[in-house]
Amino acid sequence: MISRDRARTIVEHRRFQQIIIWVIVVNAVALGLETSSSVMDATGALLHVVDRVTLAIFVVELASRLYAYGWRFFRDPWNVFDFLIVGISLLPASGALSVVRTLRVLRALRLISAFPAMRRVVSGLLASVPGMAAIGALLALIVYVAAVMATMLFGDIAPEFFGNMGTTMFTLFQIMTGESWPEIAREVMGAAPLAWIFFVVYILVSSFAVLNLFIAVIVSSMERQVADDLVEVEERHAADQAASDRLVLEELRGLRTEIAELRAAGTREPGVEDTAAFLTSQGRWAAMSVYTSADDGEPLKAAVVAVLREFGIEVAAELPPTRGSWAQRFWAKLRNSDAAGGLQTRLKKVEQALELQQIGKAQADIDKSKSDAVAVLLEAVGQQDEVVIRIGSLAIVKMAGKVAVWTISESKAAELDASGDLLGRPAQVLAFLQNLDSQDAVALAGETGEEPAGDDSAGRA
Repeated sequence: MISRDRARTIVEHRRFQQIIIWVIVVNAVALGLETSSSVMDATGALLHVVDRVTLAIFVVELASRLYAYGWRFFRDPWNVFDFLIVGISLLPASGALSVVRTLRVLRALRLISAFPAMRRVVSGLLASVPGMAAIGALLALIVYVAAVMATMLFGDIAPEFFGNMGTTMFTLFQIMTGESWPEIAREVMGAAPLAWIFFVVYILVSSFAVLNLFIAVIVSSMERQVADDLVEVEERHAADQAASDRLVLEELRGLRTEIAELRAAGTREPGVEDTAAFLTSQGRWAAMSVYTSADDGEPLKAAVVAVLREFGIEVAAELPPTRGSWAQRFWAKLRNSDAAGGLQTRLKKVEQALELQQIGKAQADIDKSKSDAVAVLLEAVGQQDEVVIRIGSLAIVKMAGKVAVWTISESKAAELDASGDLLGRPAQVLAFLQNLDSQDAVALAGETGEEPAGDDSAGRA
């Protein structure tokens, strides 16, 4: 037997609610078709089956919600509304209760509870009832006073319209709606020419003033309903933000705990590399490095960062670059911590894009902006004499006009990263990679001795 939490997750799922909405629509259409004798003669049995099946679905859905929420189900007025509608449908429709069969069409009203926009409209109307009651009392008073005056003034002139209080009030209601009032007024004005004053004043007061007050009250209630909904949305957003802040604080507490442990162990004060090593070990950061024999490697690093950014990765921390032969180590993380797939999955996509670009293969599953960023990176590599780039477990090495792209196991990548000087020596890096087993390193494209695709050195795609 499924738990209440699991049942609540099911009944609150968007797909489940969409199915119920479609069942309500189908049931409403079937009930409408039952009013046609020709359709009933042709498909009456099918329509009865549809009616029974939709009713069974409603009962199962209502029972599921009752089980999921327990007695809290009845705290929501819309749940009570659905309960009453389905309950009426279950009453026997024969004998003295045959009129109940007509009430089956009330099931179509469940669309109100299924659509939030409709619920807001109805809630606004219900919230405006107290204000409308006061306006209704004012309108009744105006009609009563006008009825007394009209009966006294026009009772003898047009007794069919103003002969007594009941007839006069009905006539005034008709005039208030604007129905046939010119004919009534002209008949009275034939005997009392100044009677137009009464009719004009009455219509102005009842129709244009009082009835518009009803609209004003309803609109005001709807505005309050929308404002309440906005407040609820803001509160939900604030709650989500608070939850996100709590996660950040927990991570900070974890880092502080780690720092305290390092201090207690008598080690040196942790710096950027210690923090980076800790976060890298947890898979939240990935180590990167860029080396070029040129004096300025900023353009090359910018090309690497641009590729990472295209794949949803950003620089989290970095060490100052060394000059002469330019080199810099840095660390990257996901730009969005909730992104699907995780950091390693994104790095695998970078690896795939680089491999495909290097060998000049079409990239059907990589959009143009990513492909262009990778092409710019390989072009920047081609403009250098010697290059060593490490992106997580990916290594790009250029020397003697040749470019090689390798993927390395995590353990060997960490070993390569630990020997910082090695990253600035392309020949030693290439030898290090070639001496590894196939389980630890694989050449993806442009092995030593191969010319890179495209230009003489750039590997453009």
